[in-house]
Amino acid sequence: MKRNKINWRVPKGMELTELDKKVLYYQDRGHLVPSRELIKTPEQIEGIRRSGIVNTGVLDLVEREIHAGMSTLEIDKLVYEYTKDHVAFLHLSYDDSSA
Repeated sequence: MKRNKINWRVPKGMELTELDKKVLYYQDRGHLVPSRELIKTPEQIEGIRRSGIVNTGVLDLVEREIHAGMSTLEIDKLVYEYTKDHVAFLHLSYDDSSA
């Protein structure tokens, strides 16, 4: 007999959505399904997409600008300035007082 791992749980008092019904259908038949936390909202997906665009831009910039002899502080500043110019908020701690 196949063991059924319960990953998908509908919070108490919450109405079943069509997605819940589909996932539970497969879970009840022994299929491995993701946890509810893994499923993202359209807003979260948009944020992930935007961050991917910024990350690609940072990598392209570093590829163009990095050179032998460049210090990690110079690279940090380059990345920081690009990021600051391309996102509305930062979760970075940056101290440029040593520059």
